[in-house]
Amino acid sequence: MVPGPLGSTPPLPQIILLFQYAPPHTEYIVTVTIPKNYPLSAPILYCKSDPKMKFGFLEKSQWKPCIGIREVLVEACHVVTRRDLAPRLPVLPPLRFQLHTKGPKSPKKDS
Repeated sequence: MVPGPLGSTPPLPQIILLFQYAPPHTEYIVTVTIPKNYPLSAPILYCKSDPKMKFGFLEKSQWKPCIGIREVLVEACHVVTRRDLAPRLPVLPPLRFQLHTKGPKSPKKDS
């Protein structure tokens, strides 16, 4: 990148899109906005297909200026791909039902 006139800062990319095509979800589009005072403040991640998606590693108490954009993108991909294990979603409801029902009793051993 060629530096501009004195006193100007090079432009930062403002939006990065992450796509995740994997079952059980067809697509997640995550928008990453990089603030002007990055790395002192965390990038803003927003998932249009699931606005309730939380990126806890970007909270003010968790953010450290040494975290790079690469780590942010890798962690965001991890959050999107592990969405099926989120605590607010039921994990495999049919299996949970089977675990709570009593199965057949094992035969008694003859002594």
